[in-house]
Amino acid sequence: MSVEKIIFLYKDHLVVCSREGTAWREETFPLTGELHSHKGYILVLPDELVNLISTDIRPVKSGNLREMVRLHLSGIFPEGVIQERFGFVNTSPVTAFVYLEDLSGLIEKYPDLFNSASIVTTPSLIALLSEEGNFVLKTDSTTLLKNDNGFLHIAGDTEGYPIAGDLKEFNLTGQERKQALQWLDRIIAKGRSKDLNLRLTGQQEGWSLAAMKKDLIFWGAVYLIFVIALFLKTVPLKEDLKVYEKAMDGIYSSMKIADNPDPYGMLLFRISQLKKQGAGNIEPLKILSAMSTSFDDDDASVDDLNVNQELIRIKGTIKNLQSLEKASENLSRTLKVKFVIESAKVQQEGVNFIITARFKE
Repeated sequence: MSVEKIIFLYKDHLVVCSREGTAWREETFPLTGELHSHKGYILVLPDELVNLISTDIRPVKSGNLREMVRLHLSGIFPEGVIQERFGFVNTSPVTAFVYLEDLSGLIEKYPDLFNSASIVTTPSLIALLSEEGNFVLKTDSTTLLKNDNGFLHIAGDTEGYPIAGDLKEFNLTGQERKQALQWLDRIIAKGRSKDLNLRLTGQQEGWSLAAMKKDLIFWGAVYLIFVIALFLKTVPLKEDLKVYEKAMDGIYSSMKIADNPDPYGMLLFRISQLKKQGAGNIEPLKILSAMSTSFDDDDASVDDLNVNQELIRIKGTIKNLQSLEKASENLSRTLKVKFVIESAKVQQEGVNFIITARFKE
């Protein structure tokens, strides 16, 4: 795909970069100016308008991919917050994104600017598709951290957070565009321009979305506080990552989904089902976490978990009766609800059990 123009969108103006041989000529226009002569360009948005989210989802030729992404995001944000303001880029693994209220307002206010673009993207996505190895990219209001385990896209002030010393640093603050243009040249030369495109709901279809809920900002901040702490600690400390991965593997094993092609996606599906069923005042994630710590991976496996407004019922197999009693006590202490042994049948391979906790007597 030949790209002759790249337009950078700023708060109150546009910078149009036109190709001249191997270089780019730049012109500045007010944001309200006419752009009738420009079609089929790459539109580069301010980085803070789109939050990129790393996933473990592998691209598949299936109409279910969008729902897999939705399910992944539902494990981060509360149900109803995301609505249709999300999407994904078909990288491997898939890159999810959520875009903010400010962007919806820009699309509504300047529809021609967006509809005339063949590709809409952001500096961080450009960097992810172009730059190899570990690096950190800073813009005026975002930081992108990339390492072998994935990436973290942080919105807001990141001053004071320790950055691992082995990361290359790139700076796109202010009006800096040179590095972004070099990355774009590299992507265009490889014929990967289409991989840059963020398919935004409303683009080329009319824009009719309501304002994004303020909850997204709050929960996004909570999520970022968690993942910043996790990511920035695990970048320099590989052993921490191994501990985290072992803990996740324990949850997968206890739920008997370790062999699933997408165990994380299946875990989120189970969580969503638990949310629909209801579990008194206990969060589904807390139930799963308690199960993973109460049942030893080598001694027990959970075959079925039933949760509703009245009870939690767990069915599975465990090494012996002593281990079953200990697991029941641990669950009761962690979840603060009394678990009783409904059934315990001693078999050659272990004890087939059913334990239950009731919220209402």
